[in-house]
Amino acid sequence: MKLNSQGVRQAFDNGIALSARFIAQAMDSFARQPVVVVSGAANGVQISADDSDVFSAVQPFLLRNITADGNFLNGLQLTATNTAVQYVTVVNSSFSNNFQDGINVVESGGSKIFNKVDPTLIVNNGRDGYHFELTGGSLLQAELTNDTLDNNLRTIALAERWFGGAAELGDFVILGPRSGFGIAIVIGGRVVSGAEHAAGEIGRWPWADNTELHDALSSPAVWRRLTGKTKRASLPTDLHTALAGLADQRDDARTAIINDYAKVLASLHLLLDTHSYFLHGPLTALGEAFCSDTTNRIATLVPSLQNKPIRLSRSQLGDDAGALGAASLAMEKWAP
Repeated sequence: MKLNSQGVRQAFDNGIALSARFIAQAMDSFARQPVVVVSGAANGVQISADDSDVFSAVQPFLLRNITADGNFLNGLQLTATNTAVQYVTVVNSSFSNNFQDGINVVESGGSKIFNKVDPTLIVNNGRDGYHFELTGGSLLQAELTNDTLDNNLRTIALAERWFGGAAELGDFVILGPRSGFGIAIVIGGRVVSGAEHAAGEIGRWPWADNTELHDALSSPAVWRRLTGKTKRASLPTDLHTALAGLADQRDDARTAIINDYAKVLASLHLLLDTHSYFLHGPLTALGEAFCSDTTNRIATLVPSLQNKPIRLSRSQLGDDAGALGAASLAMEKWAP
């Protein structure tokens, strides 16, 4: 069994499913080739072993260079029932944006299969980074080293530096107005995390009428303002496409949004002294005019910044930004 190094872009079941019967044949592929699984309907990688000693303590089963992003359940699902005391090692992989867990382990009947994660990125999953379900007297053997749980926008900042428009920049900011509103800050080539890994949560800034910034400037909020919808209005299935249909709109609602974004960018610029900003998420569909109108407005709102122009660019990474960021962080932390 050989695995396609191009990966699985979309799967209706598991992206890659291995039973005890096929695991030994697949070991070489997992150890030598990158495996990318995105947009799976179930798990990115599913491994099941029942009444088997397939996970060899003498020759540990190695999962390496796996990227599992945006799967409906888990990035990696390990299920073992009544197996011998054996081991699985995960190296240089990333599990991000999965609806349940990055890695989910179910061991029963005395099974002990999970051994080590080193180094692996686990970021922004719906339930947990690691989730263990142990029954039947199972004793987990796990050594989790150099694993990183981080903010998704900060990994996107790495993707922008490796693959996007920030390749030669030491200082820049990622703007992430999605369902909420956060930013990622890079200063001197280093991503700023903060004392409690909460740097960049500007969506919680106080805003007008006892609201918060994300209530007015997140992607859903911008769509509702442009269309005149109430906060209770249902969102379109494809928000990016819906916003693209509004890119040519020029009215008071758009002007108010431009003013608000200009105030936010001006405040960030005065605080961080960073000239380059990259817009991610559905609002990129509003086009280059949204960015240029925002930066032009800053000069009139804040005269002190007239000679300190800000560059706001739409990211070109699109929906792959999260997966690219996860892979970038895994690569940067890997020390073979």
